[in-house]
Amino acid sequence: PAASNLQTDATARSRPEASSVPAAPAAATDVGQRVVNAGSDQAPSASGGQDRLAWARQAVAALSRKPTEGAKVIEVLDEILAQEPKHAEALGLMAEAAQMYGFDLIQAEKPNEGYPLFLKSARALRSLRESGHPLPPTVQRIAPAILYNEACSFALLGDAERAIASLSEAIDAGYKNLREFEREADFESLRNRDDFKKLRERLISAATGSTTK
Repeated sequence: PAASNLQTDATARSRPEASSVPAAPAAATDVGQRVVNAGSDQAPSASGGQDRLAWARQAVAALSRKPTEGAKVIEVLDEILAQEPKHAEALGLMAEAAQMYGFDLIQAEKPNEGYPLFLKSARALRSLRESGHPLPPTVQRIAPAILYNEACSFALLGDAERAIASLSEAIDAGYKNLREFEREADFESLRNRDDFKKLRERLISAATGSTTK
């Protein structure tokens, strides 16, 4: 899978970086901010909607330092989205958090836990797109990796058609890491397909800046 701090010309695969999350208005985050400032890892109760969102915002920003918080962050965001499925900020945070935590789990050799989170991240990205809200800059930046990792997940599940579709979307979104693509073990089941070979040609064109019809 691709790291979600993917650069278009990157060849190294390092841990995803957490976003730089702007401070929220004080009126919306007062209690949640006090929880964070107190050094507590405990999320506010389910009844405190804005407090939980503020906690999630800060926790996602800290995931690079506290990757073990990933499960709790995702649980809190799931609860928020269960009440407001189209909550734009929560969807963006979910896309980011599930991607980073999924990558960490796979790096920790827990693929059965990590790959489903890639699918969860992609669902959040798609829901955010469908909501009509603009993608936050961090989500926009990692969207190619989110879609690429969704393709990896579908390929491993044996769903070749959806894997190809996701990979095509990843290239459309700006994925250009040809070296990573060529070495990707998750795509072994796809390599003899004509549509996969065509995607490879598109990726070569994107990576080199040439135009292929």
